[in-house]
Amino acid sequence: MQLERETGQMMLMDHYRVLSSRRATRSTWGLAIDTKRAGREQVFFKIPDDSELVEVEARELHRALTETRTIPGIRPVRLIDVASETPAMITEYVPNTKSLFNHLWDETRTFQAFALLRARRSTLPEITGLLGSWLGAYRAASRMPAADVEDDPIETLVRGGVARMRSIDKATSGRGLTTRTVLQLTDELQGMGNDLKNSGMAQLARIHGDLNLSNVLVASDGKLFLIDFGDTRFSLPLEDFVSVWHTIWSLSRLSRRRRLQLDPCLARLVEEYSSKGASVLSALEFRFLRRVRALIQVLVGVRDASRYDRFGMQANKRLADVSRRWLEEGCPTDMH
Repeated sequence: MQLERETGQMMLMDHYRVLSSRRATRSTWGLAIDTKRAGREQVFFKIPDDSELVEVEARELHRALTETRTIPGIRPVRLIDVASETPAMITEYVPNTKSLFNHLWDETRTFQAFALLRARRSTLPEITGLLGSWLGAYRAASRMPAADVEDDPIETLVRGGVARMRSIDKATSGRGLTTRTVLQLTDELQGMGNDLKNSGMAQLARIHGDLNLSNVLVASDGKLFLIDFGDTRFSLPLEDFVSVWHTIWSLSRLSRRRRLQLDPCLARLVEEYSSKGASVLSALEFRFLRRVRALIQVLVGVRDASRYDRFGMQANKRLADVSRRWLEEGCPTDMH
């Protein structure tokens, strides 16, 4: 971590004093104070291991904020500063927030007797509707023909899906997905990928790239903030949407009471995302990407446990079990 020590304090660049830092998989991040501002405002900093990613993420953060500014109640965090010499990116720090994943988890833990009442009074569909609106606007702002991108993202997704099946098998010592499921999924991913490429209808869009529910923050007033655009890239336009949709769907299948409260959230997410409504769920692109996302969820549950606290480990394992069952059952479309 490239930080300068000044008068006994850790300094980031020339005027940001570090309050705390944490090492993640591909970056170091934490909180700092802007010593040049009168109120000594707290800010968030991020130092990627790959210095080239600083400018890439900063540009996409700025673009996303500009292109989706007409959506009230939701926005990316504000970019404050970029220091190419460090290299570091400084963004606003939003206090008193929790991740959308934790918010949905906590709000749907109600005992069965109160679940129906909570579902009727819940503001959760409003929150997922906001996210759907933002995703729709973000997608529409950067669509382009697939032929204009040098690397083939569809082939990358197919190879990634196949590689994850091997990783799941290795992480579980062969007790992950059945051989039948692996063979079927391999054929389906390759076939769907070819159909998408051969249809001539494939479009790409600049996506967030890691839009899991932990990268959506819910403030105490209900406003949403999006963070961590470090994996931004051109890919299939539905990829961010499928990531959000499948995670909420998996969470809803953990219990009857969760489903009662989260099914309206899924419906509102779809409604606000696309004018095509529920038909987006039957699109070839959605079905292809959902298989990829389910494999990612299974792999997170069986391999990446050390990255999470006890709650995170247990939650990821339970969600991985839901995705594994769905894959083993042949990815039925009636499990919407």
